[in-house]
Amino acid sequence: MNLILKTYRLYNVFGSSASYGTHAQFLTQTSALNNAKRIDLLQGAGTRFATWLYAMYQLLSQKQVLYATVHSPAIQTLSHNARDELAMQNIENSPFFRVIYCLMRAMFPALCVLRYCVANIPVMDKMYYLVKMLDDALLSSQTILNDEGFFGSMSSALCDRVNKEISTVFGNSEEE
Repeated sequence: MNLILKTYRLYNVFGSSASYGTHAQFLTQTSALNNAKRIDLLQGAGTRFATWLYAMYQLLSQKQVLYATVHSPAIQTLSHNARDELAMQNIENSPFFRVIYCLMRAMFPALCVLRYCVANIPVMDKMYYLVKMLDDALLSSQTILNDEGFFGSMSSALCDRVNKEISTVFGNSEEE
């Protein structure tokens, strides 16, 4: 399951003006479910991985709006291409939002640490606490993050590069 590809696809269908009809229906549903506030989806950047995490967090927060948009009668009257159909299947796919939730639960403390890193105030104690929370979150989410059904398996070439990087950074240790 390629979460970045699916997040990008959902943005292109529901968050971008390129698909004007579905985007307009999404904004109508957002306005109806968020006290007349139109909240759009975020687009991730190819150069910054944290923006993809923010985009996934935004998708998760707009989950009910996406469901309402897919099930609205007005969206059924629009013509859909293959990309639109795949995006609607992703919304209907129950593990998709569960995987995003587990990833966000594990990575949210890291996002907070990144935000404190650019702050111009002394926050070392907060960062230490958040790193400790990140360790705990990763340990509690370890089983689902290692699930090959959700995230796929690592290729042998990728494993070789990761092992080479680990040995470069930490040296060869016999303790592991």
